[in-house]
Amino acid sequence: MTPVRAAWFAVPPVAVTCALVAFIVAELLGAHPLTLGPPQNASEAVAMRDYAAVLRFGARPGALARVEMIRRNVMNDHRMFTTPAEAAVMEHDRDALDLLAAHGGWSDSDRAHLACLARDLQDGALAALFDPSGSMACASDDGLARVLRRP
Repeated sequence: MTPVRAAWFAVPPVAVTCALVAFIVAELLGAHPLTLGPPQNASEAVAMRDYAAVLRFGARPGALARVEMIRRNVMNDHRMFTTPAEAAVMEHDRDALDLLAAHGGWSDSDRAHLACLARDLQDGALAALFDPSGSMACASDDGLARVLRRP
């Protein structure tokens, strides 16, 4: 085998190694070509089940009640706008709801909407958390439809 031909056999492994190094350097520099990166807000932190980040974002006044964007591929294949409590209900995450409840993650006026959202997602246990008696009536535009209507 000639030296030139032998060098051609080395090109694919060297190219793959260089590409891998480029991705690793990009990750270390903060660009995330292969991963989602850290959560950007409290709603994303709930969707990613990063409870420490939920508390960190929740330290800002009003952050746990704010409607925020969840990036594409964090919760599903398109971006969504939810409150952290809505994200927890949509993820069927009781632990996040317990954490949010302990830190004022929703108001009494949100309970009916969250119960309807849980019912729309066929999660009776979470619906009972917001409406223990089961007496709250759901309008057709409350619950999941209200979340999906956001831009």
